[in-house]
Amino acid sequence: MPTPNFQRQNARSPRKTTHHSTDWRCTRCAKLLGVNRDGRMHLRFARGHEYFVSFPVWTVAVSTFKSETYRFLRLERPTPEELAAGTEYPPGTLHLPGWIDSEWLKQLVAEQLVTVRNKRGFARLEWQKLRERNEALDCRVYARAAAWILGADRWSEKQWDELERQVAAPGAEVGAGAANAARQSRSGRTTRPANQRRSVRSNYMR
Repeated sequence: MPTPNFQRQNARSPRKTTHHSTDWRCTRCAKLLGVNRDGRMHLRFARGHEYFVSFPVWTVAVSTFKSETYRFLRLERPTPEELAAGTEYPPGTLHLPGWIDSEWLKQLVAEQLVTVRNKRGFARLEWQKLRERNEALDCRVYARAAAWILGADRWSEKQWDELERQVAAPGAEVGAGAANAARQSRSGRTTRPANQRRSVRSNYMR
């Protein structure tokens, strides 16, 4: 079965290769199958050859992120009066857009953590479906895992303010200072600045 062979290319190809472009050739006949240029694989399909393209693969601890999601959903939200007085949302609060419908919400809580026993009588925790459709929960878990991989858990308040500035509407005030100023104008009193987001670094997925 033909597989990528990068060493054979150096011996057969007349041109000099660099780290920016690497030919991908068949191990049987050295036929050019593709070119890896600037991190992208450009394939050249040919009859009689099989193609194996590898991509970075991450193992996602879905049970951990599902437990985190359900824990965040149980957080008590401040009332409008408390928000006007300067109370902050608890860290981890899930903010849902207004267009969310009941079907999406049912999908978000479509599983439950139960204790099951194997044939030897040992107990273990297992996530089981309460309904067939659970795409919203899966999307949340994979999005949370992607954020973890990007290091969002360790971002500073300055980085969050910069991201907020990039997506804010033109002329809108962003950042912790703008939020505190808005609360002061509503409540009529000075509020202390919000604490920075706590960064927790875990070795669970390493």
